[in-house]
Amino acid sequence: QAAADIAAAAAEQAHADDEAELAERGRQLARMAGDHRKLSAVLRLLEGRPGTDLLTVAEIAAAAEYGTTAYDAFPMTLGWTGDVAIPGPTYSNRRAVIKCMSSYGGRADLVVSGRARIKLASLLDAEARDSTPCPTDGCGAVDDYDASDPALSGWARVEVAG
Repeated sequence: QAAADIAAAAAEQAHADDEAELAERGRQLARMAGDHRKLSAVLRLLEGRPGTDLLTVAEIAAAAEYGTTAYDAFPMTLGWTGDVAIPGPTYSNRRAVIKCMSSYGGRADLVVSGRARIKLASLLDAEARDSTPCPTDGCGAVDDYDASDPALSGWARVEVAG
């Protein structure tokens, strides 16, 4: 009986030690998650701003203390600079880098690769049309010409696919 009591007490003590260690790990994890949330808020506050931009101490302190910024409800606005870096056909990394500028004047790159790149290209192509009018009657990207119309005899229509 004494041996059984000693074994039960040892098991109970080991179980209590395990529970205490799990509780401490939970507190540490919660503290790390809170610190990560606060750091992420400060980084969101800085996102898209050039290195010369000035923020108030109150804005940074609020982001660091509360883990949120006054701008969290608004999307980051990017403007396209007109430049896109597209890999050549021999590159193994098939990604497009769309050069943008944030509303604060900082550089921002939108990187699109894989299937997302193809999907974005197809969405853009579905809406893209050449806005330069053709000076010759009967040419252009208008779909309502009848191929049997004698006025179109000798013409060739070429459509760019993607």
